[in-house]
Amino acid sequence: MSNNQKINCTVHSCKYNERDCNMCNLEQITVKPYPNCDSKKTDESVCGSYKHTN
Repeated sequence: MSNNQKINCTVHSCKYNERDCNMCNLEQITVKPYPNCDSKKTDESVCGSYKHTN
């Protein structure tokens, strides 16, 4: 794996979103399954590292 991987953020209400460049300022994120979802589409997962901005 490349050491320059990037995580893009588009959720403006996330505390870790760098709005100036749409990047996540975390070294890594946790992706979790969405509760009670079995759609077999990309919406089945959510960012477990999400924190709301204050």
